[in-house]
Amino acid sequence: MTISWDIDPAGTRAVLATAAADADGQNQAATRLGASLDGAGTVVGGGLVGKALHEYAEISALPHLTAIAGRSNRIIEGATVALTAYVRADADMARQAQASASTLAADGSGLGRVSGLDGGGSLSWGGRRSPERG
Repeated sequence: MTISWDIDPAGTRAVLATAAADADGQNQAATRLGASLDGAGTVVGGGLVGKALHEYAEISALPHLTAIAGRSNRIIEGATVALTAYVRADADMARQAQASASTLAADGSGLGRVSGLDGGGSLSWGGRRSPERG
């Protein structure tokens, strides 16, 4: 079984765009939840229920939602940085391979130097005998 490590940059960017939109939706929902809890606290007055709603929002719900939103954003940013590095490295390797191929073709030292089998069943490189053939 062959495993391919190629990354589809366009597909990955599409997934990251979807994830970013989802994260924005989560942030907006957290903001609306905070406003709703504040509004509910105002409606019920300053008694125990109002205080409980305020404490729930400030101590439990909003810190967790903020942490989730921050983590989501860092994950998306990290994946974007990794994708950018992958695309740059892939382009650099392609340029280096092309430059090497051009150099080999220009000086005539390219694939013509590899000479199959040397008659004795061992691989010969550049006209030299392999170490086991002496």
